[in-house]
Amino acid sequence: MSGSITVKAEKEKLNNAAKVSEVASLDDVILQRLVAINNLPYLSSEDKFSCEVRFMHRMVGFKIDEQNLLKVSVEARVEFLKNPDDVILDKPLPEDKLFALATVVYAASYMLPDDQIPEDIKEDCIPAFAELNGLYNCWPYLREKIQSVTSEMGIRYVLPTLRIVADKEPKEKKAKPSKTKAKPKPKVKAKPKKKR
Repeated sequence: MSGSITVKAEKEKLNNAAKVSEVASLDDVILQRLVAINNLPYLSSEDKFSCEVRFMHRMVGFKIDEQNLLKVSVEARVEFLKNPDDVILDKPLPEDKLFALATVVYAASYMLPDDQIPEDIKEDCIPAFAELNGLYNCWPYLREKIQSVTSEMGIRYVLPTLRIVADKEPKEKKAKPSKTKAKPKPKVKAKPKKKR
């Protein structure tokens, strides 16, 4: 997959997220969950393999803990489909409908100010910040892990870069998941070392 994934957000959501951005600071990003399933038949370096690929991402959730840390979990899922007709929009497919699967969840934690956070900020701004900034800050980690895991499975898949932009029109429809062709990673045969 090339290019970039564009996430459109309404201006109000961007403004709400910006209010939290002014006072929050990224503390850490940690791996929470990794699932990799490889049902591919054995492929030699000469074998050709292609299938439809579906990529999905979502914010799993967020919470503010007792230490005033905002913790945001973000998931990325890549499915290598046996039959593209099985796809149900925005719903993960069961394992038996897939050649392979990689799901990764990272959690970003943000330090918030020690003083009391006003209720309107908690209700409107924190969710917008969690959705947009959580995705943006976790993206490089999700991207690296998906590429690494799929490479080890013999089907290298690279997530594109992420762009978050202001939506000029109100959001009416959800974007369809992207589909691309996957190719197996060529296997490199080790050459025996020459004896001296």
